[in-house]
Amino acid sequence: MNATKTAVIILNWKDYEATKRCIKRLRELYAEAIDIIVVDNESENPEELSGYDCHVVVNSKNRGFAGGCNDGISKAIELDVEIVCFLNNDTSFNSDFISPLVELLSISSIGGVGGTIYTSSLNELWFGIGEWNPYFVSTNSDTVPDGVEKTDWITGCLFATRIEILQEIGGFDERYFLYLEDLDLSTRIKRRGYKLVATEKSKIQHEVGGTLGETTGPSTVRSYYVARNRILFAKIHFKKYKKIRSLILSSILSLIWGIDLVLNRQFEQAKAIIRGLVDGFRGEWGKQAGYP
Repeated sequence: MNATKTAVIILNWKDYEATKRCIKRLRELYAEAIDIIVVDNESENPEELSGYDCHVVVNSKNRGFAGGCNDGISKAIELDVEIVCFLNNDTSFNSDFISPLVELLSISSIGGVGGTIYTSSLNELWFGIGEWNPYFVSTNSDTVPDGVEKTDWITGCLFATRIEILQEIGGFDERYFLYLEDLDLSTRIKRRGYKLVATEKSKIQHEVGGTLGETTGPSTVRSYYVARNRILFAKIHFKKYKKIRSLILSSILSLIWGIDLVLNRQFEQAKAIIRGLVDGFRGEWGKQAGYP
């Protein structure tokens, strides 16, 4: 490992077993070379993490991905960390994936680095080079980076950056609560003049949908926040005609998604999309009752 002081920030929400497995594997690979910060959202039994050699931030409420990560950032600043790596607790890895991220962040023009993420069940590519469509505020990532390549955005599942940059831009926007907060953070980093890159050398696996139990389709939580946060992103990042265009087209995309859910008899998820759109236009941000 590089001598740069690095911390991995992991969010836990009602899944201590996955978090403990993740911590254990990190310690097996890195021993004491990194700090591990666990943010325990809506904490039920923080004693579960005792003896796991990590710094635990206990939240009595669920502060979502955005708020939880910001709490982790505050702890990293307290520990004088230079680089943070946000990592989902339902990930697995067999080799050093942090060093390639830290090495690239030693280049001052680079503001964020992502890796190559595969699904745990099928070992198919889940995230490589991030792309997004400004018309629909929709995202895609189906290309493995050839070595190191520029990327439009980086998923919060594996996102490394320097603390000084997070302090400069103010961390995650907590209005998102969950979903698209990583697209927003990526966009703000780029607007400060930094480059975002993805590297093939940093490889992990991800149990997609594991946190929300999405085994048969999208959860109502994802349906709600994605639909609502597309509206939020358009309101924040576009002006005048481009804002109107994006609000209309992203809403149409969400409605098409909702129709498809209805056809597949996933009525609760479709209702969540409608509520998300309504709340988005009404300006209801942050955590909303029932989600989750």
